[in-house]
Amino acid sequence: MDKVRQPLYFSGFLLLVIIITSLAYHWLRWDHVCLTRADRLFDHGKLAAAQPVYEKLAAKGFLNEKNQVRLAECYFASGRPDDARQILIELAKSSGINKISVRHRLAEINLNYGWYQDALREYRALINMNPENRLYRIGYARALAWIGNFEDAVVEYRILLGEKNESLLD
Repeated sequence: MDKVRQPLYFSGFLLLVIIITSLAYHWLRWDHVCLTRADRLFDHGKLAAAQPVYEKLAAKGFLNEKNQVRLAECYFASGRPDDARQILIELAKSSGINKISVRHRLAEINLNYGWYQDALREYRALINMNPENRLYRIGYARALAWIGNFEDAVVEYRILLGEKNESLLD
């Protein structure tokens, strides 16, 4: 073999090794590659494109809690709040995740879609965990107002405003 062709053969061999290694990695680590792709799509705001990838991974049991929350957000963005809500309910029951953020998102979905009793329950639990959080109290007051309990809603708003006497009649 002449000296000109030898580097070309060697380069071609290296390229073939790289391609085979890459294909083997994608075949053996399919779940990791798909999860990385779905996360990249989600991070770039392409929730509709990320949703089927997350669903495929969920069906095979490859999603962790963070990615289940992302799938719930995809469902919420695509007009499937029942599916999003179901995922968040299951996550709120499980351990090992930031339950407060999951419960807050669940309370928001309940409030936005008219499930006011469920929203009240979630906001009550959140207020018990962190009574100083203004967002939780605002959501709670909004849910109270939506169910027609205006007196308690006013009391909650007065608490938010820092009024000492929380009686409605004052």
